[in-house]
Amino acid sequence: FVKRELSFREIFAPLWKPLFSAGLMLIVCTPIAKSLSPSILHTALLVGAGVLVYGLSILLLRDALAFDLLQKMKSKLLKKR
Repeated sequence: FVKRELSFREIFAPLWKPLFSAGLMLIVCTPIAKSLSPSILHTALLVGAGVLVYGLSILLLRDALAFDLLQKMKSKLLKKR
């Protein structure tokens, strides 16, 4: 019953963009993490680099959810002015 209703492709096909972005973030951030000593500043730097890499890759891949969220944020910001 469930196999006919839900297909593997329908569930996991939309996930390739976030998974690719997460893998790219891992590849970029791992060498950075290994080269830095443990400290709060270095952790903040690593988090910032991860957010930047993930966000840019999601935008470059034109993820529909990301563009929808950006449109909502833009409309809220313009509405407050």
